[in-house]
Amino acid sequence: MSIIKIQAEIKEIKYHYTLQRSSSNIYSINDIISGYAFRDAVFRLKLDNNIYGISQWVSPKRTRSYPFARVYDTGGIDKKITIIPLVKDEGSRGDRDYLQWDTISLMSLLNVNVIICWYDKAKVSSRFPNKITLQEFSYKHIIDNIQQLRSYQSDALHWNIKQIEDLKKIASKTRKFYYEEVPKTLGIKMHGVDSFDKKIEKITKDAESFRESSRSAAKAAQHRESLTIQPKEKTIFNKGIITVKNWIGGIYYWTVDELVINGNKAYFIEKKHGSNSIPSIDDIKDGFLKQVLYSNISVAKTKEKNLNVIPVIGLTGKRFKGLLTTSNDLNKLNPCHYNLSSLQFNRVIEVFYEACKNGIYVFITNSDLLTEEKQLKILSKFA
Repeated sequence: MSIIKIQAEIKEIKYHYTLQRSSSNIYSINDIISGYAFRDAVFRLKLDNNIYGISQWVSPKRTRSYPFARVYDTGGIDKKITIIPLVKDEGSRGDRDYLQWDTISLMSLLNVNVIICWYDKAKVSSRFPNKITLQEFSYKHIIDNIQQLRSYQSDALHWNIKQIEDLKKIASKTRKFYYEEVPKTLGIKMHGVDSFDKKIEKITKDAESFRESSRSAAKAAQHRESLTIQPKEKTIFNKGIITVKNWIGGIYYWTVDELVINGNKAYFIEKKHGSNSIPSIDDIKDGFLKQVLYSNISVAKTKEKNLNVIPVIGLTGKRFKGLLTTSNDLNKLNPCHYNLSSLQFNRVIEVFYEACKNGIYVFITNSDLLTEEKQLKILSKFA
């Protein structure tokens, strides 16, 4: 399998979010203190007559529980916060994930203020007795950071760099909880503390060492992902490796689901698949957040030539009939012809609207009927 590699640059980000949740709950600072607000993956905080959009990650790993969809849902709010654990350890029989610099840099690019946090509560899993679950953040740490943000005047980039400077403290709290308190109070064997110490040493010396350590991990993950087909992707063409540089020093190692080059046109295609007529809304939002980057690429090139990037989202559904693209006039179409309910058809209208607002192309078709020839024909009508 031949993988195409592209070097790309982004000079600025312009994007219109239109699919974000409009009904997320509004909480007070007391709901943060008690942890009550964290029942929700995404919520709004009312403070000093300001509204903050807050999202939380259940793991620092980007591929778990749709963190991008959660961040996406705060995209239309001026003051955005996302809370990410430095480390999540589920016990020696579970996963242990570490925060990567590229995640912080991406949030900076999207003007999202990050609060890096640690867990200080957990329970033994009822399903897996050798693992811990229901981990809760240190709410006091979150409150302290929100209080600082109330009067913070600089942009998200400078705030997030400031977060990195606190990593030693956060790492110390994390170490104490996972490798002293949990084994003692819950009787769960955790991953090795020596490997934890070595990893933390690498990522807490300063922002640059953290950045370089995470880049290496992200680059390795990029290579692995380029060789893997996910069940939520129904791909036709090969993946592509995209190394994106931005103006704030971030380097992003992305693997686009499909990369098709025709002349000087490069189609960056994010694929999402669903067992129903269309994929879930969280899958779609995940695809859109990645296209925030791709739709703002100013320079793209291989070793051989410069390219014009055409951002595309390909949605496939097991029960979908026919073909819909952003070039269709949906007002003249009957949802039944595509095996869509009224609710699903309205969702398609919303998806197409956001795509058109941001110069992104979308097609929807049945996964079983899609061939290379048919997809190339679809792409030829874009840009």
